[in-house]
Amino acid sequence: MLAFKGPLNSVSSESAVIIYPDPQRVEGVEEYIMPTVDFLVDRMHATAYTDTQALQMDLSQCGIYAYGAWGSNLWLDKHLLSPPFQILPDRIIADKEYIGTGLRLAVCLPNPLNPELGMAIYTAQSTPGMKGSNAFFHGPEDWYVTDSDLNILGQGVFANKIGDWSF
Repeated sequence: MLAFKGPLNSVSSESAVIIYPDPQRVEGVEEYIMPTVDFLVDRMHATAYTDTQALQMDLSQCGIYAYGAWGSNLWLDKHLLSPPFQILPDRIIADKEYIGTGLRLAVCLPNPLNPELGMAIYTAQSTPGMKGSNAFFHGPEDWYVTDSDLNILGQGVFANKIGDWSF
């Protein structure tokens, strides 16, 4: 099988899982993330796990959807050691710097446990910023930077998809 090459809307698979921060550990997950997770579980017939549950599982045969404000998803913290982007309180650095607050990033990368499968990451600068984080048009790109009003500020395809992906 070939290595995953994107785009974001090609991550889904028959065995897709959604990983979200444990609501017992991260405040606001029930209000700002779970409506999206519940929608996707129903729409994609995916299975959802908290990050603490997912850390105990072998997800090497799954397409992964990881949700949560940057730094709040323990599964991502463990498995995505050097992402090609930065999420900071006042900006997102991707292909360029996007200045502001209330910014979000949706991006695909290979599943770190199996590069033949994909992983979609939906993240933001804060947990409230996750509300409706995937409620924008997903076209054939690898990444999107949006604001809290669902305006697409940037989008594109990674220039390098060999080894560590880069803009």
